[in-house]
Amino acid sequence: RQGPILLAATGLTAVLIGVLVASPRTLRSSYLYAEGDFAAAPVRAPFDLSLRDEEGTARLREETARNVIPVAVYDPAPISVVSARIADVFDQAQKLIADADAGRAVPEAELAKLGTAARRRMVQAHAQQADQAVQAAVEDLMPEVERQLAVILPPDERSLLGSGRFEHKLEEGLVLLVREAYSRRIARDLRQLREAAESGRQPGEPARVVLRAGSGAPDRVVPNGAMFDDVPGAARRMRARAPMLLPQLSSAERSVLVGLAARLVVPDTVYDAAATAQRRRQASADVL
Repeated sequence: RQGPILLAATGLTAVLIGVLVASPRTLRSSYLYAEGDFAAAPVRAPFDLSLRDEEGTARLREETARNVIPVAVYDPAPISVVSARIADVFDQAQKLIADADAGRAVPEAELAKLGTAARRRMVQAHAQQADQAVQAAVEDLMPEVERQLAVILPPDERSLLGSGRFEHKLEEGLVLLVREAYSRRIARDLRQLREAAESGRQPGEPARVVLRAGSGAPDRVVPNGAMFDDVPGAARRMRARAPMLLPQLSSAERSVLVGLAARLVVPDTVYDAAATAQRRRQASADVL
């Protein structure tokens, strides 16, 4: 029968043509070259080729690693610890001074028995004894104050605290100065941190730092390296802001409190070189 034979022949012919077209060696010239031979004619690959660019890959990996944002570890505890130590010291001092000063008051029953001159002498005597007791209490307090604050108090600080009898305004002023210091993150090595942030800075962008607080808190990118300071920088800020923060104190009193506050401030941020190196290695490895 001509119909089935013609159909079979047509199908076989189509298959053969498809095989010939699909085979790269059928309609194209084949070349058998050994390594180092010169090509006798242009050779076109029958499919796309992907070649590793070792130098380009290494260059891109190095650039990617260099642009990784550095990591710094932040500890929020210092500001709370320092503020609590100040509060404890002043609370204990105020109680001891109040106890020492309690002898100043003269019972009305005793005064009622005396004449005017004798009454005045008794009041003056009690006041003198109370002043001596307060002075002795203050002197006894100073070693304990130094121990709890972990500082050595020079004469001007001893004089301010003693003459001010550890008043609330001195405590409040000291806490305000410490809070001002910690309004920026205080780095242990500010120069190292800023250099690392600058090396990872993208063109047209500010120097940034990844701030890691620990305890399961998510990492936070600080968008400006200028948000960090060191202890000397914090002291300069406290001194500049002291007139606005402590208007009720004299210039001399503010200066003494700034000196004490600057020695109470400790760094709360440290550059994490190991974590930064790990992030750089990972970023480099992710480049294909």
